[in-house]
Amino acid sequence: MVSTPSVKKARRQTLQSTEINKVRKSRVRKVEDTLTHEDATAAAKLAVRDPLRVPANGRSEHLMNEFESSLAKTYLAFQRWADKCMLSVGELSLTFTDIIVLHAVTQCSHGMRLHDISFMLNIEDRHVVAYSLCKLENRGIIKGAKRGKEKFYHATQRGEEIKTAYQEVRWSLLISSISRLQGSETELKTCTEFLRIISGIYEQAARCATSG
Repeated sequence: MVSTPSVKKARRQTLQSTEINKVRKSRVRKVEDTLTHEDATAAAKLAVRDPLRVPANGRSEHLMNEFESSLAKTYLAFQRWADKCMLSVGELSLTFTDIIVLHAVTQCSHGMRLHDISFMLNIEDRHVVAYSLCKLENRGIIKGAKRGKEKFYHATQRGEEIKTAYQEVRWSLLISSISRLQGSETELKTCTEFLRIISGIYEQAARCATSG
């Protein structure tokens, strides 16, 4: 029996689909293998309920979609907040990246290097951080000082004033509202630890997704 072109095409598509599924399963196994026992234990302790581990794949997929949707909304809300808060203290030309780079610099009194900031903010492209540092330095908000072969960045007096003004607005509009919630401090600590774990899982999954 001679195979028609349509049958041959269907066979090729079936083989391609099988290979794709093999690759996907291999990458999932890589992610699962790289998760340590400590990560799994910490995640289990943090979860009040554990809906993502139910056997029903459809339900897990729905819950994961809901989680990622909330994660995206939170990120965008935080970005809008940072932009508007900085505008309220009179800094009109700073981008969101400039703002979080400035926050990183002001958190360390001993100064921070380019790669320290990139690592803290999880920004792979150091040129993005370098551009913000150059912009902030040209505006007199931070200053760089050489120590041997490396350059350390500190906030200037103007940078400290911007930080203080930002913190005052944040306290009056954000922290004061959150603090009214019962158990807010404990919830924030729990949420921070949970996000740190989730961030690590996403990072590992991203590396596996792009590896052969």
